[in-house]
This record gives sequence, structure tokens and C-alpha cells, in this order.
Amino acid sequence: MKQTLLSLSIIAALSACSSDDDKVTEQSAAAPEFFVTDSEGNKTSVETFETVATKQLNPEGTYEISDANNGQSLYMPLEAVGTYGELSFNSAGDWSYTLWRGKEFSATPEHASVTDLVKAGLPDLTDTFEIKTADGTTKQFKVIIRGIDEDATFSGNIEKAVSRDTGKGNTNGTVNVADANPAEADFLPASAQPNVADGATEETATIQGMYGQITIKVIKKIEAVAADPDNGVAAVKGVAGKVEWTYDLDEMHADVVALPDSSQTLSDTFTLVSADGTEQVVTVLVLGADPIAATFTGDAKLTAVEGEAGQFTGKVGGNVGSLVSAISVEDPNYEEEFFKPLDVTATEFGSVSIDAAGLFTYNVDYSKDAVKALFSNDLLDPLPTIVDTLSFETIDGTLATVKLTIEGAQLVPAVIDGLPVVENGVSSTTVDMEANEAFGTLSITDVNKWQASFEATSYATTYGSFTINSTGNWSYKLSDATITLLEAGSLTLPVTDNITVDALDGTEVTLPVSIKEFVPANNRYLQLSSKGGTQGITNIDGFGKQPKGKLTLDVRMTDGPDVGYVQLFGANSNNPATAMVNLQLKSSGVIDIDKINDEAPEVKYTAGEWFPVELTWDSTQTPAQMSVSVDGKLVSDFATPSTATSSLAEGAFRISLRCGRGTDVPPTQCHFDNLKITHMSDDGDAVALNEKFQDMDVGDIDVSDNISLANGGRFKKHTTGYKHVNSEILEDGGAPSTQYAQLTHDSGYGLLRVDLPAQIPTGKAVVRVKVTDPVQSAYLSLFGNTGEQSRAMVDLNLKTDGSTQLRGVQSRLVTFDKNQRTYENINLDQSHTKGEWNTIEMTWDATNAVNDTADGGVGGVMPIVTMTINGEKVSDGAGGKITDGAFDSPSFISSNVVNGVKMLGFKCGTSANANAGTCDIDDIKIYQDVAGKQMIFSQSFEKSDLGTVAKGDIPAKDEVGHDTAKYGDSRLVTVVEVK
Repeated sequence: MKQTLLSLSIIAALSACSSDDDKVTEQSAAAPEFFVTDSEGNKTSVETFETVATKQLNPEGTYEISDANNGQSLYMPLEAVGTYGELSFNSAGDWSYTLWRGKEFSATPEHASVTDLVKAGLPDLTDTFEIKTADGTTKQFKVIIRGIDEDATFSGNIEKAVSRDTGKGNTNGTVNVADANPAEADFLPASAQPNVADGATEETATIQGMYGQITIKVIKKIEAVAADPDNGVAAVKGVAGKVEWTYDLDEMHADVVALPDSSQTLSDTFTLVSADGTEQVVTVLVLGADPIAATFTGDAKLTAVEGEAGQFTGKVGGNVGSLVSAISVEDPNYEEEFFKPLDVTATEFGSVSIDAAGLFTYNVDYSKDAVKALFSNDLLDPLPTIVDTLSFETIDGTLATVKLTIEGAQLVPAVIDGLPVVENGVSSTTVDMEANEAFGTLSITDVNKWQASFEATSYATTYGSFTINSTGNWSYKLSDATITLLEAGSLTLPVTDNITVDALDGTEVTLPVSIKEFVPANNRYLQLSSKGGTQGITNIDGFGKQPKGKLTLDVRMTDGPDVGYVQLFGANSNNPATAMVNLQLKSSGVIDIDKINDEAPEVKYTAGEWFPVELTWDSTQTPAQMSVSVDGKLVSDFATPSTATSSLAEGAFRISLRCGRGTDVPPTQCHFDNLKITHMSDDGDAVALNEKFQDMDVGDIDVSDNISLANGGRFKKHTTGYKHVNSEILEDGGAPSTQYAQLTHDSGYGLLRVDLPAQIPTGKAVVRVKVTDPVQSAYLSLFGNTGEQSRAMVDLNLKTDGSTQLRGVQSRLVTFDKNQRTYENINLDQSHTKGEWNTIEMTWDATNAVNDTADGGVGGVMPIVTMTINGEKVSDGAGGKITDGAFDSPSFISSNVVNGVKMLGFKCGTSANANAGTCDIDDIKIYQDVAGKQMIFSQSFEKSDLGTVAKGDIPAKDEVGHDTAKYGDSRLVTVVEVK
């Protein structure tokens, strides 16, 4: 009806316009013309009315009309409904088409055919309308509805926020995708998303944002499948395409740190792309953190001051002298729940340190006058106190304060134990002109614990010199002047040097050391016997306690069928089940450690021969860590199996030596000699027991009472708990060296070389050498895969004047130029003593060595070598080429030594000798580790036949590792006897 009325109105208007009673104009019969005008005003004639609509575009425009007949350049207005949409066309030719996109129950629902038009290339749809002009001309208006590739749409977590507060710097979300084309309702693989880092997969990837890192996980779309049992089709649950993402803020980014509070923000973004290429930007808002002061909680040793945030009180006793406590910090601001670490810093009455977590240590400074005033010889009531204030600052500047009350105490004199005992005017600790040193350890107890130490000192005594450290380890040595008097017989013996020792609190004691007449060594040792069903047992203690230490001794087992034992115990412990270690020397050379299952079965001893045993302990760890070595070879490193852990805190307290199991088996004898206890501490190593049994009378040992030993320790008297039976001192020889190898030079040099089966990357070599006079230089060398002197890993020159030198050291020790293959000998500060045995120790480590194949292998990274001469690390004065005894291998070619050592060589003289002479070598030991635990070669020449050593000979197997080793280039070498 609306369309009809509007048309009649326009016709009436047109008729009125053409009515004229005075004049009649004749109308033209010409048809109207139609035009469109472009954006630049250019008109184009058109014959058909046609347009294209899509789901994303409703077209509109103007078809202009020109009619020669006056007043007929107009259209009949039209509001028409088509199949897929509706057209609006006014009298001036302005038109618009609207494609219906409504939901199913809307007034203009989307036609099903339009819904199916999901992508470009599908058949077009058409809506057609008829347009009339004022003169009755009709035009068909055709609307083509065309499929297009529609942009995907997104939903979910498109925007989220993080904060720099602790625990709030991470967020996550999910982005969903929808698309008119169901096949495109998905995301590109993770590896195809924009700006992903290397290593991305189809499922996961990381993206580096401006202020943090994004991790995305693409969940690919899975089409649902209905179950069809008749055709064997199982149901598949559909999964919508989506991206799960996480964001991890870089809280230390400069721009993030600069945000003053939550009112200031930054934006970080990343882009996700759907399967059809549509992009969606995800935004993460980065908020600053509002500054919040830290809060504190003290541990049980501290009391919070009520109403005073961050204020605590505490107490430390003057006799205790220290406090270890903790304050925890809570702060929501990122990385601000920590204290600023404080190294040891002086306070008014002490010193304090604190770590970032709030653990602090306070120590009273007893040198302060105010602290000294807290202590009195009298017991005061109440005890005097002073207060020290400790302040600790957190990262954000908040202060925690501890008011620490230091409480006074009564002074009590120290008690010192472990002094030598004087009987009949002679001290139990003695020296003579040969054994001119003595060692020991004093123990101290003091109620005032801060004074429980000694005044560390070194000074000259009447007959020698004395040194003691703060823990009580002491040493004494006769002076040269006293030895001269002894040699001249000018000193009446025995005589005692009474040495004054002061405790920190001023308590003074006298330590007597007696000088006695020298009696030549007679090779006495301790024998324990298993006989008559009874063990041989002895217990030795009195050498003090130390959390770390070492026991060394020599042992010889006879051919009997029974077992020898070496045991270490802690304090107040005597049951073998509670021993720190229970080493069992079984028949047939088998080594066993009770309750430990990782022994080295290849380590054995030879019955009837002396062999060294070493036991170490470290009670600073819980449980205590132990090691056992026999004959220079590691048997095992292990945690003590002892159940008496409380008795082990101060280390080994007692040695128990046993022979036999106490059963009625044929007699067995076990021999022990050279017992030595070394205590280890930060102040250095100290010998606490050094017993060779040379001062003891031959025969049975009567231990009805304690027997003090000459150099520390005692035989503990026989009791039910600490038996001492079947023990005696014998005098038929210990384990002396009787043979060695002698090299001569006259018409040419002497050479002894030991060839190992393969190069060893890390290791240690220890030898004893002696050079006589007259002689030319002797050389001790380690070689890689060649015995050429210039290519040795290290070559030590023992010169004729007693000096030593690293021979043939290249300028690689300074600045190495591959094009200038120069040599530079390095003079060492250490000397050797001609005519006497000198111990040389070398270690090497080629694990990080690198061969430089360019330029003939002259470059590269060389193995590291260390060296000691007579126990002293080598050095080169101000040369600066050797550090702490270590230096780079001077080998000429890196390829010769990068795989380690294969040969050890000892050379006497040079090829053109002017003077005849000899060089001696003995006790060669080679290990395959720098610590000297895993011995692979040992040669003392005790089992070698006397006479000439020739190239290719297999070394006599007196200890280990000779099955595949052999003598290499050797000349003018003879095994001789000690004279």
C-alpha cells in the first residue's frame, strides 16, 4: 500500500507540473538515459542496473536519469523484498541493498543458501527487482550475492594484566577462533605464528615480548564424528581450535623497574594468526607495583617488641660469645623479600654478618673494654650487662633492629691437658741429635669458652725453638748450637728444656722436653699375636681429638690363617660395631672393610712383607667421611658405618690394633710400625702421634697402667673394656730399603726409562733421586708419546751446583709466538742436596688440553703440571711464570702430550761427559690420579736382580702394575745394594 500511494502522489505531482490552460507543449517520445558519476565527476552511461553484495558488504549507489520530456527525469520510488534481502530505491536514483543476516527467529533471518555461501568461488546467488521511471520505462535491478573468504573472529582472553609484585608477574589465557567457513575456524601451527623463537614446533613456541616472554600452545581443531557402529565408525569428540598462552614478566627489565606504582603502566603485545590469515593482537597490561614496606618475623631466639614493627630483642651469654639467629622477611614487591647481605661488620661491642635470607651471626668482641668489664673473678648478682644494637636493611630500605643484651660471667682459669709427664727427671717427650724434633697436641677446656685457646707463639728456648698454634698443636726442634754441643759430647744428658705455654686467659703451664743420648735405630716394632684362642690387642689414645685427620702405619702379616685389624674409634666407644672404620687384613692378602661393600678386590697385600696403610677421617661432615688406602692404592671412600654418631663429632680418639679373631686356630702374628696421627685444620697440619717404637724395650709390654709414648699418645692400660694382651716389642727389622738403581756416566749418559702401556691423562709421579759429585746435570722427565727431550711434558734439570731448573721451557709461558719457536729455561728457587736422597713429586692434568693441528701443533692448550722438591712447591721468584707450584707444560709440540704421560725418564749426564759420576733413583711410584690414590706402578727395586737393567726388561713386580710396563731406552743402569 505504501508503494502505491507514493507512486500516485508522484504521478499527480508530475501531471500538475505539465498542466497549462493557456499553452499546450508537445512531449518527446524519446526514452530516458541512465548514468553513474565517479568520484572525479565523470559521467558514464549504463544500460543495466547490477551490483554485488557479500556477507561483509551491503552495496549502495546512485543511478542518475535524464529524460528529454520535461519533469520525467525521475524514478518511481521502490521498497522491495527479494529472496535474500531487500532493496530501497528513491525517485532520485539513490539505492541500497541489505543482505539479510539475522538469526533464525529474527524478522530478517539469513537465507540458508546465504549461510552456505562460506567462501569465495562458490556459485553466486541472485536477487532481481524491477525499477520504473516516471515515464513508465522499466529497468531490471540485479543483485549478485557472492561468497567471500570471511575474516575469522576471536574471543577469550584478548587482554590481561600482570604486576611487578611478587607472584603476580605471570598470567595466562585462552584465545578462541570462529569463522563462517568451519574449515578455517582454526589457528596456524605454533611454528608459523609471528615472531616465534627458534626451536618452535607445530604445537608450542615462545615469543619474546617487549617486557616478558610468551609461551603459546596451539590446540588444533578436531571435527566431531558421530558414532556409526554398523560401519565400524567410533564417535570422535570435537575440539574447537584455540591457543593457550602464558606470559612471564621480566621483572628486572629497566622500563618495568622504572614504573613507580600501579598508576603507571606499560603494554606488551603479541599477535596470533588464524588459519585464514586473520590476525588478533593480544595485549598484556604491565602494572607498576605500589611500594610496600617489608615486614619481619624473628626466630625463637628473638622476641618481637610489641607495637614496634621490625624491633626485636635477644640475649647472648658472655661465656657463649656468639649468637646465630634468623629474621625472615615478607614483602609483596618483587625480589624485595631479602636483606642486603652484610659481611662481617663491627658493631659497638662485637661484629655481625647477615645473608640475604636473614640468617645472621653475631660474635662478641672480647677486646672491648666494656665487654671486659662484664667479667669478674667473683660471681656477681645480678650479672652486669650491656646492649649492642644490630641493624639490618632489606632491599627496599626497611630496617630490622635487634637490641642484643650481652650478659657477663665469672672468670674461671683454663684447664690444660696433654702435657708430657716427667719421671725420674726425664720427660716422656724426648729428642736427641738425630731425632731432633718433637710434636704434640695440648687440649684446653675453659668455662669461659671464648678463652679456650692458646696464645699462638714461636720463640727460642734454652736448647731449641718452640711453636704452638691457638688449637694446641705444638712442635719443638733442637737448635744447631745444641746439636753441635751434643756432637761434641759437651752437654750432660739427660737435660730438660722447660717451655712455658700460655692460655688465652693467662693460665700458664710448663711443657718439658728432655734431650737424651742418641741411640742408633734398631728397627724395633710392635707384634701382636693370636694364640691359644686369644686375640692380640692393644689400644692407643691420648693424642688429642681433631675433626679431620689421618692415620698412617706400616703393617706386616705373617703366613698364619687369621686376621689383622686396624680400627679407629671416637670418644667413649670401644665396641667394634661402633668403630669409625674396621679394616680387616684377611689371609691370602684380601682387604676388607667391615660393613662396607665397595672394596677394591684388586688391592691385596703380600704376606710376610711390609706394606703401608692410610686411614683418613673427616667428622666435619655427617656422617663422618672416611677413606682407606693400602700399599698406596685406594680401597674405598665411604661414610662411616658407625652407629655411635655422637662419639664421632670430634674425630678419631683411639686406635685399636688387633690380631686374630680369638678362636682356636693356628697362631698368627701381626706386625705394626711407624704409627703416625696427623691432625688437619685451617691452621695447618700437626703431628699428634709419631711412634716408631725405637724407645721401647724389647719384650712383652706390661700395660697394667697407661704407658706414655715418646712422641704423643699412650698405650691405654689393660681393662676389661680396653684389653691389651699378647703384645711385645721385637727387634728383627722393619721395612728398610736395601736396593736401588744406579745410573753412571763416563763415555756417555746413563738413562732409565719406564714405559707404561698407554698415555694417562691425569696422574702423579713420586721418586727419590740422589746425585753424586763430580757429575754433570741429571734430568727427571715425564714424556707423552715420544721420548724426545724437547717434547717432554716436563723436564727437571738437577744441576751440578745444587740448583734446579725447568729445562727447555718455551716462551709459551710468557707470550708464545708460533713463528718463533724459542726456548726459555726457568731457574727455580728450590735446590737439591747433592749426595743425599731428594724426593721429587710431579702431577699432571691433561683433561683440558687441546691439540692445535695448525702450524705443526706448536700451539694448543697444554696440560697443567705441578711440582714439589723435598715437599716444597716449586717457584721462580719474581719470574711470575709459576703459580703455587703449577705451570703449563713446556712441551715443544702439543700433540705429543695432550693425551697425558706414557713414560718416565731419569737421565744422568749428557752425551759428552767430562767427569765420571753416578745418579741414583729409588721408590718410583706412578698414580693415575693427581691425589695419589690409584697407584698403577711402583718400583723400589727390592725384588729386582742385582746387575744391569736393559731395554725391554720387565720390571720386577715388587708392588703393582708391572704386567704390561717395561723398561724403555735404558743404558748404564745397575741395580745395587745399599751399603
